[in-house]
Amino acid sequence: MKKSDSPMRGSLLATLFAGIVLVLGILCHAGGYLHWESSAFLLHYTADRPLLKIIFDPAKNDWGLYQCRELSYFVDWLDAQAVYQLLLAGYGWFISLAAILLSLFTLWFQQYAGRRLFPRLPGVFFTLHALAFALLPALTESLFFRSSKFLAAAGITVLVFGTALRCRFPGCRWGKLSILGAAALAASFSDRQGIFFVTAFTGIISVMQLFHPRRILQKVIFLCAGIILFQAAANLWIVPWIIKELNGYQADFSYQGNFQTDLSLFRSGVIFFTANLGHAFTGLNSLDAALPAGGVVFLFLLFLQRRQRHLPGWVFCGAVLSVIVCSGLMVSRHPPLLDKDVIFANYFLPSLALLTFFYFAALSCLPERFLKVSFILPLLAILLRLQPYLFPEQLFKTDKYQKTYQEASGKFRYFLAHPDCPYKMLLMPGRMERLAEKLLQDGLRGAGMEKQQHR
Repeated sequence: MKKSDSPMRGSLLATLFAGIVLVLGILCHAGGYLHWESSAFLLHYTADRPLLKIIFDPAKNDWGLYQCRELSYFVDWLDAQAVYQLLLAGYGWFISLAAILLSLFTLWFQQYAGRRLFPRLPGVFFTLHALAFALLPALTESLFFRSSKFLAAAGITVLVFGTALRCRFPGCRWGKLSILGAAALAASFSDRQGIFFVTAFTGIISVMQLFHPRRILQKVIFLCAGIILFQAAANLWIVPWIIKELNGYQADFSYQGNFQTDLSLFRSGVIFFTANLGHAFTGLNSLDAALPAGGVVFLFLLFLQRRQRHLPGWVFCGAVLSVIVCSGLMVSRHPPLLDKDVIFANYFLPSLALLTFFYFAALSCLPERFLKVSFILPLLAILLRLQPYLFPEQLFKTDKYQKTYQEASGKFRYFLAHPDCPYKMLLMPGRMERLAEKLLQDGLRGAGMEKQQHR
């Protein structure tokens, strides 16, 4: 293999191009807007309190809904410091640096592992897939909000692709047990989806081990099983004890058990999974169009599984079933996830990290004459995702759940540019006013933001 064709070189170049596209997409969103929850998070994460008390405080980090995802709170705290420093300097950019970095890392690992595991797929396919991934609306907006889904997606990506690398190339450094363990830990303590998929992954490879025993799979199974048990102990006893010791209250477990167990859970999961599958791999942004497109993508991938030699078809079906169940559990806890303004947000990213592996695996089974034109699939997604950038009214559409804060973000930027103005006269929401007051107390400098376009 020529150096120019090496997976590492190709993955780095693809990630570089995707990073440029991602940054340009973010710039087109003019700094985003201040989400109504994010304004509260900024006040909380920049408060004059000890770091551990801030991190182990689900009453303020998660509105009292304990979910044992303190690792994501720590990343959110780091993210908040960067955003707050920009605000202090007078720059109204409500963009998550953590979301950008985690997305690019996830993308790079998928690119590197995909090029090594599936060499039949042409390099242009992977490069175009990287650009299509970078243009996902959940990434190009990259609002400062929560890092949990981005962190879980990165962990699941390394765990799934890394295990495959270790099985195919025993000497691959990215398949070391230490790296796989760190990925499983990061996913498990970043989001409830993370621990769900680590458990599902462990179950799937355990069944694989029964039929096709491999020493490396046995090691990964024991590693993941230990992490699952540790996370369960942390969730039930260790973290609640720390919360009680540091902040003096009992963790509220009600949200963890707040889900339906009837057929509506499966139905909601199928809708959420199918719509997001169509959105992710075809670039369609309309719910009505993404649903049937997702069904076609699923049937297409299922058909190609018949040609797989190294991966039994039931593995793909098991992965899809786990995504549907996870999606159903999410929707049963938070029904607005099926709303057209919310369904394509970053909630599907951990599932997408898992499904991308099977997407690559399925397309690598195409007959030779079709492999040469496989790049058409990501190219189509790119063209469809570029469409909103030609029509600003589509790019800056109003979210009915965030309308008040979207409209008020322009006023907040005006305040940042003119810190001497009486901010209460701007009639901003209460949380924005409290944030404005804190910025003044901490020495808001202003930076001539008159030229920044108001949203």
